[in-house]
Amino acid sequence: MGDFVIRQATAADAFAIFTVVRANAHDGQLMLVPLDRIRKGIGEYMVASVDGAIVGCCALHDHGKGIYELCSLSVLKEYQAGGIGTRLARESLGAAGSRSLVFLGTDKPGFYERLGFKPMKPKHLPIGVWIGKTRNLLHQDLREWPKIFSTRYTFMERAK
Repeated sequence: MGDFVIRQATAADAFAIFTVVRANAHDGQLMLVPLDRIRKGIGEYMVASVDGAIVGCCALHDHGKGIYELCSLSVLKEYQAGGIGTRLARESLGAAGSRSLVFLGTDKPGFYERLGFKPMKPKHLPIGVWIGKTRNLLHQDLREWPKIFSTRYTFMERAK
């Protein structure tokens, strides 16, 4: 694997981001984000590229009132285990500032514990967050719902 570059996503990266997320959404562990939502929220994304090709992405979604969600952390399979995901997450977290609440839902809590996250009770999240999560679920292919609902998610927050 060549050297990788982490940078802020641009509008021209939207389809590549969609492709990377789609490549990792096959097992229900990562929800597919519609292309139009990626385009609308392109400023939330960081991308990793190798030789100019997008191989990974991560978003930091602003829910307002100092609440952020780290989401869509995805790296193409052939580039995993090379530190790209860790760097993408760290670069994205830097945009939230240290005083904000940053949360996520994952089936890989060990990875996020190494990044400074700890388990949290999701009931502490505002109702607006749950409305957004429900909207995202409604964008998923119905055939994927059994996988999504059978995956055990751990909600985590950045330790302060």
